[in-house]
Amino acid sequence: MLILRRTDVTDVLSGRETEIIDLVADTYRLHDEGRTSLPHSTFLRFPEEHHTRDRIIGLPAYRGGERPAAGMKWIASFPGNVAAGTERASAAILLNSLDHGRPVALVEGAVVSAKRTAASAALAAAELTAERPPASVLLVGCGVINLEILRFLAAALPGLTEAALYDTDPARAEEFARRPRPRSRPTRSPTSPPRSVSTGSSRWPPRPRPRTWTSPRAAPTPPSCTCPCAT
Repeated sequence: MLILRRTDVTDVLSGRETEIIDLVADTYRLHDEGRTSLPHSTFLRFPEEHHTRDRIIGLPAYRGGERPAAGMKWIASFPGNVAAGTERASAAILLNSLDHGRPVALVEGAVVSAKRTAASAALAAAELTAERPPASVLLVGCGVINLEILRFLAAALPGLTEAALYDTDPARAEEFARRPRPRSRPTRSPTSPPRSVSTGSSRWPPRPRPRTWTSPRAAPTPPSCTCPCAT
């Protein structure tokens, strides 16, 4: 059995945003043609009070086409991890042979899940704004997923130059803004990826002036999301 760790998956997928977006688009087309199978997800929850927000989800799937694949993603979401300084989600993907059904690969799935989510968002953004491509974007939430979304948007929307950030925790938004700019291979032109990110009234990269923040109490509270890939 092939086993791919997180570092292996990261190395394989790094810098391939355009290819991943194209793969996601092809998969949507296959789904529209009835050449996929997506049974309902299975949610494992726990009876203990301290596990109220925790869950582990099983997502089986089959993708047909020229390179068919079948398997299952087993993804855990433990929101309390964030306060402890670790990532909320962790996952593994098990792939089965379509010749004899036996498991043939075990792949670290959190990186795959984050990039697939980001590719879907970037694909939708590019399609919906094809006639008037945007120069800026608003990201609500400053976790792992939106960092990937910004990276994929840089590939799908080469004219993007600025991103505004909102998070109920201003420190997370500020930390997000200090991260290096996403770099990816553009899909339509050699235009460089976003060069600045704004948080409140400040921008990335940080400038030598005071930062001001919108209080979470004064700002509209973003809607909660139960998606296992949300941050």
